[in-house]
This record gives sequence, C-alpha cells and structure tokens, in this order.
Amino acid sequence: MTKEIKRILLIEDDDVMADTIKQAFQRSPTFSFQITHLAHLKKVDARSIRDSSFDVCLIDLQLGEGGGENWGFLATLAQAQRSYISRAIVYSAHATPANIVKAMRLGAHDFISKADCLPDELPGRIEEIFKEEEQAARTAREQQEVFSRHREWARQYAGKVIAVVGDEVVASGDALLEALIDYAEKRQQGANSSWPEAPQLTEIPAE
Repeated sequence: MTKEIKRILLIEDDDVMADTIKQAFQRSPTFSFQITHLAHLKKVDARSIRDSSFDVCLIDLQLGEGGGENWGFLATLAQAQRSYISRAIVYSAHATPANIVKAMRLGAHDFISKADCLPDELPGRIEEIFKEEEQAARTAREQQEVFSRHREWARQYAGKVIAVVGDEVVASGDALLEALIDYAEKRQQGANSSWPEAPQLTEIPAE
C-alpha cells in the first residue's frame, strides 16, 4: 500500500542532529516523509522555500549564529503558519515554561522537549498529531450527518415526541406517553431485540 506523503520543513542549525532526525523520519512505517532542511530562517534561506508548502515546520528554538539566543524566528514562525505551513512544532532542549508559553502564544501547534523525546521518537509524535486530526475530521463529518438527519426529523416529526435508538427514530406520538406506548408495543412485538428498555425521547418543536 502506498504511504501518504507528509512534507516536513526542518529548521535545525546542528547538522548532526538534523541528519539524525531525517534518518528517523525515513524509517516511518506510516507516512512517507519528505524533509526539507534549513539551518536558519534568514531571508536568504526562506526565499528558497517561498513556493513550497509543508504539513509541519519542525523548528529548533535555540537558533543563532555564535550560539546566542535568537527569538527572531518566532515572528517568522507565526507568519509562516499563515501562509505555507499548516502547523509549526518547536523541538527544543530549552523547554522552560517561559519558552513554551511564548512559542504557543505565537502560534506553535506543540512544544516538544529534546530531553523527553529522542529524535527516533519524533516521527511517532508527529504521526499521533496527524492521526488525532484525522479522527477529529471524521468525527466532525459524522456529526454533520447526524445534524442533517435531525433537520429531516424536524420536518417529518414537527410537533411530536420521537423515540430514538442510536441515530434512528423508532417510534413517535403526539405526546410523551403516546411515544412511549408506541415504542413499548413495537419492542414487545420484537421489532428489534437490541432496543433498550427505555429509549431516548426528544420533543420536536412545531414548525
């Protein structure tokens, strides 16, 4: 089976660390990761990717020539997420509360500590993010289907009480008692042996 392609922009000024991370992503059994590596987010580097798009920007916090702190990447991170990057994730050895809060306020999707997550474990962490988002999208689609059925119920059962099992209307009546009697009779007749003793009852407003 062909693996889904995910594009990663890796911002890491330690070449050894960058190579280790790239090798880890190449071993992923779930996705085919395509890695673009930049050592810095200087304008000259950013121009080379301006026509590209990425599923994730994985960025080190401690970027800066001469080893000094460089928070300038944060503004770039926030801007990049609005244009060509779906989500930005900080991967840093400097996971202080202040750094985490600052990164998240500027739009980081997550902050992963290098002390708690080895490079070999990074693909699994990133894959979990994709899986959670896919599950959330599936749930949203399922909810929309239910909402669509509810709109149909509103048209069909306006002014009535309905008995619902799962997402199916199984009985109805002009009042609560009538809906319960209708449900009980159908259940007793063996309409469906899996029906619970008490259904969910919903009163549909009159149009």
